[in-house]
Amino acid sequence: RVGVEGELYAGPVTLTAIVGHQIGDIDDIAFAVVDLRWYPGANLMLVVGGSLADSEDDRVHLGAEYQLMGGLSAYVDLAAGEKRYDHALAGLRYYFGDDKELMQRHRREAAPNPIITNVLQGLAGIRSRQQELAR
Repeated sequence: RVGVEGELYAGPVTLTAIVGHQIGDIDDIAFAVVDLRWYPGANLMLVVGGSLADSEDDRVHLGAEYQLMGGLSAYVDLAAGEKRYDHALAGLRYYFGDDKELMQRHRREAAPNPIITNVLQGLAGIRSRQQELAR
């Protein structure tokens, strides 16, 4: 995947978008990811978003991240999509560096990385493509 990413900040709301093109063992096609992040408190992020890739691969997801203390946070990400795709991810993250509120970390240092979601979406696309070729 190759693309461009941007973020728009409006008070406690962040709109993120990634658009690009994917090639390889999946459909050679454009993809897009859009997330709306809301910070009801400086250390809590709630997110709703969606993505599309491949010709029949739309997804929606919900997530949350809460900074527990220092650089330690807990997160959850739930997604569902076409062709029986779903995932549930949960875990802990540790951010190195100075103590900052979660919203400031995301906006100034380390925005949430979509690599795990991209890998899961790519693997689902490969599986779907293999199933189509096997028919």
